[in-house]
Amino acid sequence: MYAAVAMIDVCVLLGITLIAVTSLLVTFWAWRSGKRLAWRRGMRPFPVCPQCRYAMRGLTHARCPECGTQYTLEELWTAQRDVDGG
Repeated sequence: MYAAVAMIDVCVLLGITLIAVTSLLVTFWAWRSGKRLAWRRGMRPFPVCPQCRYAMRGLTHARCPECGTQYTLEELWTAQRDVDGG
């Protein structure tokens, strides 16, 4: 009796582990595909300062900490297209 219950518990645990691992692999694959797609298009997945090319990823405001140039978000994305050649 206890061996059957233990076997069912092991099967459930293995099933949950398989679902979790599969979910992580799919998430990682989707993330890498997005990065590759941006790379193929020649675009960066984050904006850079058009003045000094500092990566402006994760900033809370549109002012470059490297050179001090200040932008609105509209100006920054417009300049990003110009930097990337679009």
